[in-house]
Amino acid sequence: AAFKEAVDHGYGITMDVRLTKDGVPVVFHDEHTYRMTGYDKPLREAMFEELKELKLAGTEETIPTLEEALKTVDCQVPVLIELKPDRGNIDDLCSAVCDVLDSYEGVFAVQAVDPRVLRWFRQERNEYIRGQIVDYNYSSGYSLASQIWDMFSSSLLMNFLTEPDLLICDASVKYNPSVWLCRILYRMPRMKRTIRSLEEYEAVKTDGAAALFEKIEP
Repeated sequence: AAFKEAVDHGYGITMDVRLTKDGVPVVFHDEHTYRMTGYDKPLREAMFEELKELKLAGTEETIPTLEEALKTVDCQVPVLIELKPDRGNIDDLCSAVCDVLDSYEGVFAVQAVDPRVLRWFRQERNEYIRGQIVDYNYSSGYSLASQIWDMFSSSLLMNFLTEPDLLICDASVKYNPSVWLCRILYRMPRMKRTIRSLEEYEAVKTDGAAALFEKIEP
């Protein structure tokens, strides 16, 4: 319903994509299904047959596959697809998403917090537009190696390997040295996300960034 409403307003759409246990890319934000459905299981451990009957947040809406979501959009507005890998399934997730996107004729870009996702797309689908998300709270694991990787990722030190086309960060990120340096070195266009007020929306526009907004109608 939200996608249909966005299309009716002519708004571009962001959607988060995860992979089910049986390899189906679905549009779902959370790592776990409980908050939105009451079903107590990590999404990566659930088969799609288990998920497709679940209702979202007390409505009649269900968890859509990426293919179903794009059919709803029907090439009418741009789509920004965030890939959310779980426990090392980057190759499987990226491949499954490409199986859908390769035949989609609308305007789209892929984005991710984990630069290994963008590295995969640079190698396998370099023609796709790639966005690097800056998230200082992201964690890929609790091992020392994961923590070191997350530090390098959040500092944007992997950009020379991934060559993103755009940079996406929260509206609150203004004077971060890593973001500032990437703007100077790579001349990347920027997007600001989690914009939830018209005041923030206007401030972002005057800052020269594109606005990814929610819960408002500019």
